[in-house]
Amino acid sequence: MALTGTIPFKTANLVAGTTAVTATGNSTGVAFAGCPEAIVIIDYTAVTGTTPSLTPVIKTSPDGGTTWAAATVGAALAAVTAAGRTVTRVLNLGGSQQQLRINYTVSGTTPSFTFVAEAIGFRPEDSANVADQI
Repeated sequence: MALTGTIPFKTANLVAGTTAVTATGNSTGVAFAGCPEAIVIIDYTAVTGTTPSLTPVIKTSPDGGTTWAAATVGAALAAVTAAGRTVTRVLNLGGSQQQLRINYTVSGTTPSFTFVAEAIGFRPEDSANVADQI
């Protein structure tokens, strides 16, 4: 759903969802300057393999992508073993060089995950308006 009104926000695809992920890796970092918080929505559309598991970790970089650390999130992301949706809030993005990405650890026998991950950056004072429009 598209956001409307005058809310300062940024949306970005972290993972496009067109290619199956079969090994541990990470998305490309996306800049979120001016957006101290974000909501990350991950839609897992296809999961195959024997005991497949994907554990996502949202990471932030305060220096434009040189160093990365686990983000402060509202709810920890659990390992995924089936199609579905995960939503969490990322706190304390801040900084003009702030970037966001998703690292993922994949395990199982011939695991394959197709998913789309989108982040919506916003100011905390606008969070109620953003949540109403998702």
